[in-house]
Amino acid sequence: MPHPGGAPPNNPAWGQGPEAVPLAIQEAPAYQQPPLYQAGTGSLFQVPGVAGYAAGSSLGMGGARWRRPHRGSLILVLGILSLALCPLGVVLGPCAWSMGAADLNAMRRGGMDPAGMGVTQVGYICGIIGKLVSLGLIMLMCLYFALLAAALGASGV
Repeated sequence: MPHPGGAPPNNPAWGQGPEAVPLAIQEAPAYQQPPLYQAGTGSLFQVPGVAGYAAGSSLGMGGARWRRPHRGSLILVLGILSLALCPLGVVLGPCAWSMGAADLNAMRRGGMDPAGMGVTQVGYICGIIGKLVSLGLIMLMCLYFALLAAALGASGV
């Protein structure tokens, strides 16, 4: 019920009560980082089949200590370029293929960061497909020019 001509009563629901503190003075709650591992598990992450997740292998921010970082982005770019630039796929495809195979083996052995395994696999597969498509197109172009030369030679031009 409104109070004509007067101030509203001290109602804590309106933030006007004696215990109300302005927002600028209130303290923000303290941020607590969640634990990186559960007690008793013995390791930071539980990834079956991937070596290198041993206990005590953490750095300050929860990452694992690896000998080499992954090259998944580079392998993916090479694989995609081998598909997009078909004649160059004969060169770029084997690069993505061999680098991807080496990196996937290193990730499985635990010598490389396995975080990029999915990207590396996609680049590896794109490199294989890119090389095969490029070889097929080059063979079709050679066949086309051979048939064209044969047709022109037969017509006497």
